[in-house]
Amino acid sequence: MAEDELIDIVGINASNRGRSCEEHVCCGLVLEPDSLVRIKAVQIVVSGQEETALAVHWVTDGEDRCRVGFLRRHLVKHKKKYNGRLAQVVEIFSDKSESPSDRQKFHRSKGCCRAALVDVSAEEEISPAKKRPASDNNKEDIHKKPKISTNAA
Repeated sequence: MAEDELIDIVGINASNRGRSCEEHVCCGLVLEPDSLVRIKAVQIVVSGQEETALAVHWVTDGEDRCRVGFLRRHLVKHKKKYNGRLAQVVEIFSDKSESPSDRQKFHRSKGCCRAALVDVSAEEEISPAKKRPASDNNKEDIHKKPKISTNAA
């Protein structure tokens, strides 16, 4: 199960590439610990060329709302794994973080937060052993007589 898998969401303090709306100048600023987000594969234009990216959308009241950031570019090759998945924000990095590496990540990524994947894919949810009916698991036990306890208690 991938419930404990952590991912970094980058660009949460930028307002370009669809990360601003009528309600927010910079949509990534709405994120806080425990915020729910959904990952979506999208096409964006970078330096005049269209390319695939994994956009992250803020989820509130059961709806996908604002685009708040992206997953790192190297994860695009795993888009089948991430597309449509939900994640919960567990940490938001800032320029005031105690860790120098966290501060560097914040500056280099134009804002960054860490999220944990919270849902499981259909393949992970039901293993082949769980798909079989219970009676098929123990075919030889079907014809055995049940044991009767003779202890008088």
